[in-house]
Amino acid sequence: RRQTENGIAKYDIAQIDIHDDYVMWQAEILRTLTKIHLYYYPERIDKYGVHKPVVHLHTLAHPLYSTIYRRFYIEGKKQVSPQDLKLLDWEVAAIHMMDDGHLQVRQRGNKQQIIISLYTNGFTFGDVRLLQEAYKEKLGIPFSIDRRKTKNDTYQYTLRTNSDKAKLFIEGIQP
Repeated sequence: RRQTENGIAKYDIAQIDIHDDYVMWQAEILRTLTKIHLYYYPERIDKYGVHKPVVHLHTLAHPLYSTIYRRFYIEGKKQVSPQDLKLLDWEVAAIHMMDDGHLQVRQRGNKQQIIISLYTNGFTFGDVRLLQEAYKEKLGIPFSIDRRKTKNDTYQYTLRTNSDKAKLFIEGIQP
């Protein structure tokens, strides 16, 4: 999601190619509004390491994307939209997982531990707390907040849940 030079926003997403079904789902919806462009980039190696194949979707600019952009960015800073908190349901949670989530399965002896992480790096701690409360209140999923210090002495936050609640989250978003 980005603003263009003329002030009208366009939509932009890139995912590793194993998630191309999610990107294609978005493409089908977005092409009803504007023309879209899909690009596939093969695996590549550079000084940062190996990069998996990527599918990249972007649209033409449209005033609706500008409306959505303004709802999420105030003075260039990303924030949680009160409207999105009201709309939080299992479908929104599934989209959040597909956009910013991570599933990790750890084997501890003969026990399996499942961890769900929702990366909220662009948000303030206050916004992450709002998301945490909404997930608990609306879906019954308690998330903890992990904090990581960045190179420029700011913090990034991640919502994390594990064990039975992670399984419940997976069951809720699966459909």
